[in-house]
Amino acid sequence: MGKTPATVMVDRQKGQSVTFEKDGYKKQTIPLSTSLNTWFWGNIVIGGFLGSTTDAASGSMHEYVPNQFYVTLAIDSNSPIKEYGSEKAKLKEFIVGSYHNLTEDLSKGQGDYLSSLLAMLKIAPENKEEAIQKIHALSTVYSVIPEFAEQVANFYIK
Repeated sequence: MGKTPATVMVDRQKGQSVTFEKDGYKKQTIPLSTSLNTWFWGNIVIGGFLGSTTDAASGSMHEYVPNQFYVTLAIDSNSPIKEYGSEKAKLKEFIVGSYHNLTEDLSKGQGDYLSSLLAMLKIAPENKEEAIQKIHALSTVYSVIPEFAEQVANFYIK
């Protein structure tokens, strides 16, 4: 339905799933989990039975949790695609997969995930502080996680 990164509107219903597929990669299907939207209770208080009935009929009483997915497709063993194992691809996969822990470490200026990233980037100890500042700056400019990963990879890996 789209090219990554993509935003897709999905009707809020129970029992749905999202399938990610691309030629040369293994298809991945993720079931969508729903939870009760907190606004549903407000609509009961404000709109009474009618408000809650409308939410139930429209599907807006449910919300998807999580409401974003970052998926790394595994390469199909029969595929001629070889980029997946590249240094840049591994770096991007690490950043996307550990983004929340990594940004937490960036805000503190230290931590295991940040240390791992600096090691992957082969940052010399004397350049560590400058690299942390640059990566932190990139994280504030590029708020979409895969885009942030791409920018870090492009900046440090030629």
